[in-house]
Amino acid sequence: MEKRIMKKHLFGTILVLAALAACNKEVETPAPVVDNEQEEASPGKVTLTFKASIDEATRTTYEEDKIAHWAAGDAISVCVTDNESFDVVDFITNDGITFTGEVESGYTTIISGVYPANDVYSSSPNLYFEDGAVKSVYLPNSYDLEDADDTGRFIPLIGSYDGKSMTFRHFCSAMKVTLTNIPTDATVFTFTTKKQQISGDFSLSDGGRMTLANQDENSSVSFEFVEGSQETRSFYIPIPDGQLTAGSYVTIEKAIENSNNEVLFKKVINSTPTFPRTSDHKDAIRILPEVACWTRDDNWQVTYLYDLFNETKVKSYVRVSGTLGYYGITAFTKADFESSFDSIADFLLSINSSSHYTGNGIIKFNYKFSATDYIAIVYGLDKNNNFTGFYNCIDFTVPEFFTPAGWSITVNENYNNSGNIITVANVKVPEGNTWSFNSVSKEEFTNSYGGDPAAFIWSKRNVTSSLSTGKSVNYNVNSLRGDYVLISYGMNERASAEESRTPTFEYCLLEYTFEEPSLDYLSWLGTWTVTDSKSTPNVDTWTISRKQANHTYSVSGMNGNLFTAVANYDAINNRIVFQSQFVGSSNTYDYYLFGSGSDVNHAVRQTEEPYDLMYVEQTANGITLNGFTLPDNTLCARYYRLNYNRSTSAWTFTSARYIPSILTPAE
Repeated sequence: MEKRIMKKHLFGTILVLAALAACNKEVETPAPVVDNEQEEASPGKVTLTFKASIDEATRTTYEEDKIAHWAAGDAISVCVTDNESFDVVDFITNDGITFTGEVESGYTTIISGVYPANDVYSSSPNLYFEDGAVKSVYLPNSYDLEDADDTGRFIPLIGSYDGKSMTFRHFCSAMKVTLTNIPTDATVFTFTTKKQQISGDFSLSDGGRMTLANQDENSSVSFEFVEGSQETRSFYIPIPDGQLTAGSYVTIEKAIENSNNEVLFKKVINSTPTFPRTSDHKDAIRILPEVACWTRDDNWQVTYLYDLFNETKVKSYVRVSGTLGYYGITAFTKADFESSFDSIADFLLSINSSSHYTGNGIIKFNYKFSATDYIAIVYGLDKNNNFTGFYNCIDFTVPEFFTPAGWSITVNENYNNSGNIITVANVKVPEGNTWSFNSVSKEEFTNSYGGDPAAFIWSKRNVTSSLSTGKSVNYNVNSLRGDYVLISYGMNERASAEESRTPTFEYCLLEYTFEEPSLDYLSWLGTWTVTDSKSTPNVDTWTISRKQANHTYSVSGMNGNLFTAVANYDAINNRIVFQSQFVGSSNTYDYYLFGSGSDVNHAVRQTEEPYDLMYVEQTANGITLNGFTLPDNTLCARYYRLNYNRSTSAWTFTSARYIPSILTPAE
């Protein structure tokens, strides 16, 4: 906030503006006199002295029937002239009656004056004079309140000099806002209009008045005060002539260094008070009904519970204790809250409750699993569910769901002799974890759970069975078609056999498509006789079975039926492609499909990154098993079963088959 330089006790009891009093007790104003004696002036300057008063015809009536008058320390800006040019000089009163100032020699003719003085508002000029007459005035958008009795000293006055004394009247009207129960950490009061100008530059009308002007943006005036200085305080705001638009509002804020203020209280003004001059030319002072600020009651304890409690619930509850009477509670993600409200005060202003809670309790809130940062607000309600003004709130963070190292899901699609699909999900979870597994169609996952894995897991929280193993476990998910989501998730242990388990934050997800096989894909299924190109040919019987439709096959019978390999289906070229691959294991050996027996380094290389080894395709000579060119530009001429001895680290090549080989349907 821009800090303004103020002088204490400016304008005395003008600080306590109020309604036009029912009874008008007049207080005499001393007769104005002028004393232009030149005494103790600075070199080249002249001291001018005159008395000033407030025009009785235009004075404002204040609380307790007091009439505005000057106080020691008040300063005014005075326009003086040498009959050719003009200057503006500040004059100060020490007795509340006589004002004194030093002017340049020759500038002894007084034209007019303005209160407060120029330097009270800002270091830049706030007045524009033309031929000695004030034509425009700048009203600041912020003020400092130095003590409890200075809140009215910012209502501006304009003075006319008659050759003997200066008589002041008001530029505009005033509005009084009284707040009670002001929070002890509050430091700023702000009044904001609904797209009407109340600060900045104003051109004066012929009658020397300011006029409310509509504009595209809201306009604010702020008053800064000492933290904890007053629980009840009245604020007086200069208001130009016109009708205030409904929707203006007042706020109480806590100033935060290097950041935006924290709004502690907000009150919308739905009335439309008018600020004209009255028929007797006295200014209208409008008083808003006294307003009690909202109170944050830290005795209301609000606790977020994200772990087990009552042995059954987890992650989406808030515990409330210490409240009296009825109350409501709302929880938001931080992102949702900030997109809907400017502050907690903005939310409290919107409360329109139709239900309530009583006493201590644990309340469930709407939990959005894609977010982790939340805010929960508890607010008091009366028996009619109206907001009482008492509230408390907490920020909290929900632990994120995550996939730990060692968790995985893979899928094998196989068919039995009757053509029925036998689909198995191989789930791996590290030793010591208790977990469960589910599958759901992609459509249901999206429509019912918003595509959020944590939301799906939460819906399964009350399961009674789970697994505790580190090995792969097969789950039969038969007869699936289309897009599916498979999820494994951690489970908490049950405290007793009667209780349900609840999920932890660990999970693993696999999106998988169960496709309808194409006719080209199906054409490769069956049993084949494979004859290689050796001078004395080797003959094997391969069985090509369905795995993932349109993607992979299972091929058994290779190398004299010593192992089964997985082959990829190339739909563009309608062919089967083999990669170097791990195909089995035992305590002693690892088995690999391998492409060139002359170079054992290929075997080592393929354990890091598989490469294409050979393919089966239809040619003019029938169906042929052909070789690829390996990464070292060696033509793949053979494939092997490769044995690796773990204890000796020795490689052994056995059962070579030569390519190209001819495939014919088996009889």
